[in-house]
Amino acid sequence: MRQVTCQLLAITYAASELERATTELGRVGALTDNHLDNGTFYDGSAYRVFWAKTQELDVPVYIHPTAPEGQTVFGIDQETYTPPRTWPPWRGLSCDVGLHFLRLYGAGVFEEFPHLKVVFGHMGEMVPFMLEQADGMLSPRRIGRATLLEVYKRNIWITTSRFFSRNKMATVLCNIRVDKITYSVDHPYSSNVQGREFKEQLKDTSYYVLLIDAVSLKRQVKAANSRILAQLKLPEVHRAISFLGRQVAMRLINTSTYELREFFEGQTPHYAILSHTWGYEEVELRDMLPSPEVAKSKAGFTKIRLTCEQARHDELDWAWVDT
Repeated sequence: MRQVTCQLLAITYAASELERATTELGRVGALTDNHLDNGTFYDGSAYRVFWAKTQELDVPVYIHPTAPEGQTVFGIDQETYTPPRTWPPWRGLSCDVGLHFLRLYGAGVFEEFPHLKVVFGHMGEMVPFMLEQADGMLSPRRIGRATLLEVYKRNIWITTSRFFSRNKMATVLCNIRVDKITYSVDHPYSSNVQGREFKEQLKDTSYYVLLIDAVSLKRQVKAANSRILAQLKLPEVHRAISFLGRQVAMRLINTSTYELREFFEGQTPHYAILSHTWGYEEVELRDMLPSPEVAKSKAGFTKIRLTCEQARHDELDWAWVDT
């Protein structure tokens, strides 16, 4: 990619250099280290001038991992690890980029600049694998008009960057459109040969049948609930006994009325499902009846409400709760 490398230590200069490089030199975007040498991320108010210029120019910014600040790597006991042992990924390269994304969201950067285009390498730098959990924690806090998941799907692009794994690709495909995933090798840490082999592996569509079926289920559930769910053989995933010894099997909550339905082993309910779990000690499901007003008085209602909101967003009438 023909990108300009931006050093954000001099923020105003970086913004003007980005404009010069894209308008005069034909560059198509920017690449920057994940943070400054002292560990500073780009979520502070001083960096708004750079993000504003990026959005104005409508160019992508590739945030690349960089070595964490020394104290973060070694901790207090700096004699424990020799320099060669600090090279492996555990020192936090991808984790730090994922943290940067969460900080940018939490600081309102994507709220102020909703048209930003940010690129993460290495199959998304850990974010795809923790996205739903992070969204569940951050989005209810109403940081902005868009949830973390919505920002991720709107503002983020991903490159493979030598993470040539079909398992990782399957997870990424669950979180982002395929046209926002780009191919890259990450030379010299990987080779073009490995990249070609990976692309051949992706042609084996049988590996993704389960993933495709899951996506298809969500899209078709409103029109063909009974037929699709019958094919899933739901009784096989029923829980006959809870960890407290109660015979609970499967429970469905109406996402609009919070009506509770219970189904036991051998029964196949013809409803849409969305899996979610919370601690049994937080709320007795039978206490949720007979009305939402009763449910709202219980400690676990926030999780229940968020589950139902997500289900409604996915056009699901019922949420599956497994205790």
